[in-house]
Amino acid sequence: MSTPEVFRDAALAVPGVLGMHAGPHGTAATFSTSGRVWGVRVGPDQLDVHVITESGRHLGELGREIQSAVRAVGHDYAGQIVVHIEDITVPQQNPQPDEAGTSASRTDTEEPRRTP
Repeated sequence: MSTPEVFRDAALAVPGVLGMHAGPHGTAATFSTSGRVWGVRVGPDQLDVHVITESGRHLGELGREIQSAVRAVGHDYAGQIVVHIEDITVPQQNPQPDEAGTSASRTDTEEPRRTP
């Protein structure tokens, strides 16, 4: 059986997906043996995938690509796959270095990218 981590990784592999999102009120998560998997909520009839993307992508097309990627790794999941695009970020053209000399690429209001 596919795990929430497999679904998350499939979504993150789609071009234009910048990260996972905790969803409204931080409720988009599934507990797994490795801990909480943010951005993926697995139910018996529906699998919800919550993502952050970059501007410039056709959102309908992106949603279908994510559904296909998740379905490809979750071939044993019979429920509906619903994609939620929770945030759209605008890439910085010329990021300014911060005090440490690195380029900052996220704002204080963005959810952090959830990785294993």
